[in-house]
Amino acid sequence: MQHFFHFGTNNLTFESCCEAEGKLWFFANEFNALCNMDINSHKVYYISSIPSEDIFTKYLYTSIKYFQGKLFLTPRAAKCISVFNIKKINLKK
Repeated sequence: MQHFFHFGTNNLTFESCCEAEGKLWFFANEFNALCNMDINSHKVYYISSIPSEDIFTKYLYTSIKYFQGKLFLTPRAAKCISVFNIKKINLKK
């Protein structure tokens, strides 16, 4: 099952998402991008890319899970598992 957000004539798709700290977190299928959607406003934000991966690689991660303040991304085409500390991500904004 593929999930997506519709933006005009474009779709931003993802295979997996998780809810954490008032946001819906997902990794875009179309390019190297960790994103989230604010659950209250429904605004979608680009958060980060994986530095060791090409920005244009599709379907890098197949799953995203939240545990103890961190996001764990399971690779599909990516070279390794990625872990993001949500608290540190939010400090960048």
